[in-house]
Amino acid sequence: MADEWYELEMNFAELQISKELKQLNVNNLGQDVHEKTIGERIFDVKVNDEVVLKDSNISKEVGEASAYKIKIRASAKNNQGINITFDKKVGEPVLNGVRVRKI
Repeated sequence: MADEWYELEMNFAELQISKELKQLNVNNLGQDVHEKTIGERIFDVKVNDEVVLKDSNISKEVGEASAYKIKIRASAKNNQGINITFDKKVGEPVLNGVRVRKI
């Protein structure tokens, strides 16, 4: 990756839905299920050691079985490329897709 500026588009989605939501969507026959089987995910996203997304909680922000994306600018320097890291706080971080475009 050349030492240039890039636009990063990161796509996030909570694809593991709760037992309650599955039950309601599958048959909706009045069986009340209150137990959640999937834990929440809370994490920070860093690009080149700079926090670009803090305390991300996909289920809380956009709901289960929903997606969102963020776009940021980042630079590659010293032939090091662009480094994306996750700081796990609760559960496992997830990134569903990333697109890198030279700007």
